[in-house]
Amino acid sequence: LRMNMMISYQELVRTFLKNTLFHGVACFIEADFTDDNGCGFINVYDRSWNLQPFQMEYPNTPIPIKEPPSLNKSVIAAQALANEIEYCRVDLMLKGRDVYFSEITLSPKRGKLKITPAIWDAKLGSLWDLSLANNRLN
Repeated sequence: LRMNMMISYQELVRTFLKNTLFHGVACFIEADFTDDNGCGFINVYDRSWNLQPFQMEYPNTPIPIKEPPSLNKSVIAAQALANEIEYCRVDLMLKGRDVYFSEITLSPKRGKLKITPAIWDAKLGSLWDLSLANNRLN
């Protein structure tokens, strides 16, 4: 049973990734999963596929997830799509080495995404340099 769960996780991570970008740079990647019992998990990785010490709404998976083969290609694609956007999430679907666009989200969960521990909510917020946006308006 555990082997089947691992295969399911491996296949899911290879199909859908959510890239969080600040000023056009991919900083974090969410990988969302649901197990056979309907329990949800979200692993958050940096762009080198290192699991991060915070959670977004859901706990991490109980097993490690291998880096998808097209991770670098998906990061480059997300950055190209978000080039002029101060903050966004770019969702991409992966199939083998192919990367497909899903959507750009400017305000995930309407800005009410619960991040734990709370200190990480502030750390992530500090990555958004609003002075850069103000300089563009002037």
